[in-house]
Amino acid sequence: VYQNPDLGNGDKDNSSMPQIRCSGSKGHPVVIRPWKSERVKFQFDSALAVRLSGNYVKFQGFEVEGVAQNITYKEAIANWWIGDRYYNGSGIVSTGHHVEIADNIVHDTPASGISARDGDFITIKNNIVYNCDWWTIAGSKGIGVTDAKSSDGSTTAQNIKIESNLIFNVE
Repeated sequence: VYQNPDLGNGDKDNSSMPQIRCSGSKGHPVVIRPWKSERVKFQFDSALAVRLSGNYVKFQGFEVEGVAQNITYKEAIANWWIGDRYYNGSGIVSTGHHVEIADNIVHDTPASGISARDGDFITIKNNIVYNCDWWTIAGSKGIGVTDAKSSDGSTTAQNIKIESNLIFNVE
C-alpha cells in the first residue's frame, strides 16, 4: 500500500504521490504495472492520486483508493465553495496521446475515478470504478475524457475508447 505521508501537523503533502512522466513510441509503449502477481494499492487524500503524463503509455493492474468514505455530508457542504483538494481528489488522471488505462480498481475518490485529457488515441477499459464523485464541486465523472486534442495535427481528436468497464455508485 502506498499512502500519502502525514507531515505531522495535519497537512498532507501530495507531491510524493506518483507523478509518472514518460513516453514510449509507436509499437513500443511504456507499460506500468505491478511486478508479477504483486498487488499495489495507492491511497490518497489530496487532489490527485496517480498522474500520468506522456505518450504511448499503458497503466495497468493497480488499485487506487481515495477518502470519500471518510467525508460526511456536513463536512462536504461546509467546504463546498472553498475548493479544498481533500474534497476534490481524483484517482487516475492522464494527459497525452496513445494512452491505455486498463484493469485497475478505482474507488472512494471524492471526484473523478479515471480521467484523461489533452490527447487522443485513448483507451480506458476493463476497470472497476465505484464510490466516486460524491463530494466535488468540479462536476466530474466516474470515467471520462475531456479537452481531447489531435496528436497528428488533424482538426479532431481520434480513437477515444471507453469500453468494458464496471462503474457503479458514482454520483
